[in-house]
Amino acid sequence: MINETVIIRDQYVELNQSIIIQAGGNLTLINSTLCLRGTACYISVEEGGVLNVLDSSTIAGKEEGYWLYVNGAFILQDSALHAGSLRIMTHELALLKNSTLSCRWENVWYYLLVLVVNSTNVQMVSCRMGVGELDSERAPPLLKVVNSSDVLVRNCTLYGQLQIRHSRALIESCTVRWQGPWGPYWGQPYTLLCPEPNVDVRIVNCTIIAYMYEYGGCCSLHRTSNVHLISCRVQTYYLSYGYWDRLYGLRAIRIEESTNITICDCVLALLPERPIRELGEVCESAVMYVGSSTDVLVSNCTLSLDIRARWMERGAGGMHIVDSSNTCIYNCTYNCTLMIWGLLEYYLTELIELAPEWAGACILVEGSSVSFCGCLIQRCEGCGAAIYCYDSADLSLERCTIAARPLYMLSCRECQIASNHFINSTLILRASSRLTVACNTFTNGGILLLGKELSHFLHDICGNVVNGKPIYYVVNATNYVLPDDAGQVIIVNSENVMAHGLIMGNASAAIELAFTRDTTIWNCTLMHNYLYTIMLATSCTNITICCCEIAYNYGHGIYITGPAPGIEIHFCNIYSNWGAGLLLDLTPNVVNATYNWWGSYFGPEIKRDDPEDPEEIFIRLVNYGDVLYAPWLRQPYAPDTVAPTVSITAPSAGSYVSGIVLIEVQASDNVGIARVEFYIDGELVCIDRRSPYECEWNTVNWPEGEHTVCVVAYDTSGNSAEDRVTVIVDNTSPSIVEVDFAPKRPLPFKPVSVQARVSDVLSGVAGGRLCYRVNQGRWQAIEMTVRYLGSGGEAMLYGSIPGQPKGAVVEFYVIAYDRAGNAVTSPTYIYIVGKSPPSSRGEEGLGSYGLPLLVMSGALLAAAVGLGKRLTRH
Repeated sequence: MINETVIIRDQYVELNQSIIIQAGGNLTLINSTLCLRGTACYISVEEGGVLNVLDSSTIAGKEEGYWLYVNGAFILQDSALHAGSLRIMTHELALLKNSTLSCRWENVWYYLLVLVVNSTNVQMVSCRMGVGELDSERAPPLLKVVNSSDVLVRNCTLYGQLQIRHSRALIESCTVRWQGPWGPYWGQPYTLLCPEPNVDVRIVNCTIIAYMYEYGGCCSLHRTSNVHLISCRVQTYYLSYGYWDRLYGLRAIRIEESTNITICDCVLALLPERPIRELGEVCESAVMYVGSSTDVLVSNCTLSLDIRARWMERGAGGMHIVDSSNTCIYNCTYNCTLMIWGLLEYYLTELIELAPEWAGACILVEGSSVSFCGCLIQRCEGCGAAIYCYDSADLSLERCTIAARPLYMLSCRECQIASNHFINSTLILRASSRLTVACNTFTNGGILLLGKELSHFLHDICGNVVNGKPIYYVVNATNYVLPDDAGQVIIVNSENVMAHGLIMGNASAAIELAFTRDTTIWNCTLMHNYLYTIMLATSCTNITICCCEIAYNYGHGIYITGPAPGIEIHFCNIYSNWGAGLLLDLTPNVVNATYNWWGSYFGPEIKRDDPEDPEEIFIRLVNYGDVLYAPWLRQPYAPDTVAPTVSITAPSAGSYVSGIVLIEVQASDNVGIARVEFYIDGELVCIDRRSPYECEWNTVNWPEGEHTVCVVAYDTSGNSAEDRVTVIVDNTSPSIVEVDFAPKRPLPFKPVSVQARVSDVLSGVAGGRLCYRVNQGRWQAIEMTVRYLGSGGEAMLYGSIPGQPKGAVVEFYVIAYDRAGNAVTSPTYIYIVGKSPPSSRGEEGLGSYGLPLLVMSGALLAAAVGLGKRLTRH
């Protein structure tokens, strides 16, 4: 028991009993050594007591477990603590400065634990914990801070583990190093552990290093909160112990089920401890793992990865984010090398089909809401993707630079990719919906859409450029002609789209079509593109590809997937592509690819990808779809410079038209007609791609008067010719002013003369017909004679009804028509042959003889209308 001041100076003291420093007691060691030799000896500093170990003093214990308890004041300065475990539980001053805490004494290893629990104002400055020797077979020294506040660890070196929970602590300018165990380890093999929530932990300007064989890493932030790593170097080195090494669950930083985590201005790495040719297998290993966490900020960091393995199971990459929200990655730089030798046999196009989760990615995002801003993702050597996003929503990628590898988004929704720079990289949107892709710049790359449903191709894509040329995203368009400055073209859910004379190169997919029909691609030059040069993605019908140069591309020339009836490929030069010249992938239709040059006099080869000519035609599923390629061209196709001929056969020039008019055209060419366009007053109204070339024009939707009909015929080389006529639209019927006949009381077998006065303002009266029937028999028609009154706007029509026997009941009416074919029908009149007239005719319209029959039967009215329609066609 010590309850007074005791000073031991320049001495070596061995004790076989415990020391208890009571309140008011003070034990001070100056340049002395105190060794506890007893098996159950310990030192206890009670509240109010003081233990000072100063000036090159040493204090050591020989017992496993705690043997130094501090509940009062404790100062360890310029001294050493060997072979023991220290528990600090005080609200008084606890200062460890410029001292060494070692787990070895007299060449014997002991477990070293420094526990700071329920304490305040504990400082550890310029200290060294551990002996500097990394031995995975021994339990590591451990500095553990629990339920404490105002804990400062500054400028220290720890060869072991650091664990902080439920505390407020500042770890500054420290180095923490540890080598993990060989084989299974049932603890938590991380250098820095924060396994439970904290009040505020700040780790500033520290170096945290771990050497691991299989599982573990540098930092584990599990079910914790309020942890901030600032300006730190966090590096995990994996060790090799044989050819079939297995790298599983190795990370530099693991953040799981945590909130309010900040990692700023840090260097994070997962690297080999020494050059390793290759590992056996790698699985779920990443520089940083963020799982089921919220409010995570990673800013101004550099992440580096170097893994070379024979095979990868899944989940390897620079950063892995799973089921997290409100995660922001800002202004970070990624350098990843992930060489998986088992995947080198695959082409990049096939890695895309396999999905990059099996080929590795620099960043993997699964089911998370993440914001990337201002990041640089480069040196993604061997990775399947720079960023791989799966089943994520509300993801944002802005002002980032992505180099060398694609950004792959699978089953994502309502994400935003804006104002980024892609270098040798492709943005792949697969089975995703409602994404915004705006104002991105691509250098040797572009956008690729994949999916099976229309919704997978409907996004907000605008303002993007590739190699200085705009990317045209054409959706829900009809009768659209693509501008000739296109750098890439994506056509979705459209019809009658024309691509002519385009020159495109260094794009991921130069031309992509999905759910599109009646579209023509002709006279385009497509060279040095990647992945797919022309891609008919899904449900494309009646697509014509003519007179195109498709050569020296690094992927497939023409790629067709899914049902695609009516595909025509003619007069194209398809050669020297790294992939297949024409590839059918699950296409159950027959593709007509006759009259093409395949780089050889002997035609194409029917085989898999081969960069050498002759070019290949490859059908992925045998007996599912076919290609007609014979006859083929025996020399390269030369452009056609001869213009086609075209003429309008109906309607004729100067004619009057009304209703629905059929415009008929004759067109011919020395090679072939690609399409005929129909214009009314310069407005495109129809496109016809097959003979006979016709267009139905509904004149009712146009004002009456003169209109110019123009037709333009294009051949398969883009040469054109036109013809035009002027016609007059008149959809107003003439009017019958008056109808009269005589005699009103005809005698048997005496003819009856009928006359009608008709007027028509625009086209003029063309003629008329007198229709009659006897005793409700069949209607008969007589062409009436026309006598014009003045300029032709008014005319008299004359006709005669042959004589009939006595008692015959005769009904008649008049049909008048103008030069445009519009017709009008008069009321029906009736008279009876041989009858005596009544004593008084009465008012007009009410008599029994020679008066209009204003109410007609249904059959009579139908007959009149039918006859009028026949007259209209004449």
